[in-house]
Amino acid sequence: GGYLLEAFTAMGMVCQGPSVLTWAEIDAFARLTGAIAEPWEAGLLRQMSVEYLAGFREGDDPLSIPPAERTD
Repeated sequence: GGYLLEAFTAMGMVCQGPSVLTWAEIDAFARLTGAIAEPWEAGLLRQMSVEYLAGFREGDDPLSIPPAERTD
């Protein structure tokens, strides 16, 4: 699974804005690098971007508990 984290990081985790990585960006990355080949990998990278952005936006709330400090 480490290769997926490397791919996620290489893609920048989110787009400008910030916004979730688009399917087109994930597809282009896959075709140009060959780092991922399976549809489930693309889906997982998209979900990782969704979750990353949600966590990033939680940082705007001063009462939010940072993900690294959660126990649930």
